[in-house]
Amino acid sequence: MSEVLLNVELLQLLIQKFGSDLENFGFGDHYKLSIQKKKQLFESIIKYCRKIKYFSLMESDYINLALDLIENIKQNLNYLDIKFDFDKSCYDDSSIIISKNLGQTLPSKLEFLKLDLNKIKPSKLKIFLENFQNTFIKKLFIKITVQEKVKDILPYIKEIKEYIMKKKRVKYLAILINYKDLVSLKDEVKEFELYNIKVQNYDISYIKVIDIVNN
Repeated sequence: MSEVLLNVELLQLLIQKFGSDLENFGFGDHYKLSIQKKKQLFESIIKYCRKIKYFSLMESDYINLALDLIENIKQNLNYLDIKFDFDKSCYDDSSIIISKNLGQTLPSKLEFLKLDLNKIKPSKLKIFLENFQNTFIKKLFIKITVQEKVKDILPYIKEIKEYIMKKKRVKYLAILINYKDLVSLKDEVKEFELYNIKVQNYDISYIKVIDIVNN
């Protein structure tokens, strides 16, 4: 994706004036801005935008600010889309922060939650999911990509069963692990159905949700 040059000062003025009406907001790494400028923009969103219903975060460097924003908008937040690179954050505290604190910051109910977790290990996924026990999610999408070729995805499925399936915290579930879709594992799908959880095709279902948000 090509970089986009932004005038942060102008954006801050627009956010200050119209931020109270902003409902969709995404923050990614394709903006040509310094770290300080991105931080200023994020802080303006936190200060002036309280009615956001859809929030997308594609950068792991601003997780503390993202948690502050989620806390501010949790009464209106319906759709949350987060991408996090655990390999990139292996030398700092970001992965620990998001693993332990994201679930505790979420509202009691979400229409849609998408987690795109790059290079996460089953042990870290367990910590991540343990903290989602207070939120009911109508549609949960989990995408896990690891660098090495993983032949056995069941260690990941095991953690999802323990903390998502058995707790009955979702209605619809779509999972893609190293490009293998849970919907293709018929026995696993049947087990989820015993808990009244409908397993869906990841790509098809995600496109439908994005269409709903855009409309």
